[in-house]
Amino acid sequence: MSRLASTIRKDMIVQSRNNIYTMTLVVALLFAIVFSILLKPEHIGVIIPAAMLFIVGGTTVVFIAILIMDEKELGLLNAMTVTPLSTKEYLMAKVGSITFLASLEVAIMLGIPIVLGYYRVGIQLPNFVFLVLGVIIVNLMYSLLGVGLVVRFEKFTEFMFPAVMIMVFFQIPAIYYAGILSTNAILLIPSAAPVMLIYGSFNQLEVWQLVYGIGYSVFILAGFAFWAYRAYVKHVVRTLS
Repeated sequence: MSRLASTIRKDMIVQSRNNIYTMTLVVALLFAIVFSILLKPEHIGVIIPAAMLFIVGGTTVVFIAILIMDEKELGLLNAMTVTPLSTKEYLMAKVGSITFLASLEVAIMLGIPIVLGYYRVGIQLPNFVFLVLGVIIVNLMYSLLGVGLVVRFEKFTEFMFPAVMIMVFFQIPAIYYAGILSTNAILLIPSAAPVMLIYGSFNQLEVWQLVYGIGYSVFILAGFAFWAYRAYVKHVVRTLS
């Protein structure tokens, strides 16, 4: 097993022991039940993209922030600077394990109501390629956002205020996909691009929307990855050195 794969496995074990998987599964099941009861077929294409921003994005940022903050307080980050594990491998393991956890949450949260809706009233199944791609990109983006923010603070309470402000800003595209405000300027907000793919899994996309969803998502992920890596090196690696 490679060093990266081993680190991801260890992170997932730690997350499981800290009951993060249990909490995530419980929350996902609760929302799956709510969606199954209240969500009408004609509203799926609007509600689900908004849910990705309001529910999943926030938990992803908080989870990765808690993990890194705990390791920082316990002195584990200091110990890692003298291990063979590189900074890139550490960050890839953290982002990868949290992205998997958040994607599992979405699979349960959306999978149950979609399957029930299909067998109950014959709703049209989504384009799973767009749905899976959009969900993974959203979770990667929020994971990287969490890394780039939390390393700048010594206490979790200090981190929460700017994190909440940014997450609220990132939720603005929900009003675009709900048809409340149709100005394309909203599409400049980073979170709008992967949600376009999620939206496109339930609705027909025009060519420019597809190009935007994929192209801008790749650009945003590259930018966020570079930003998060530089922030970690500056505020953790150099400080501990």
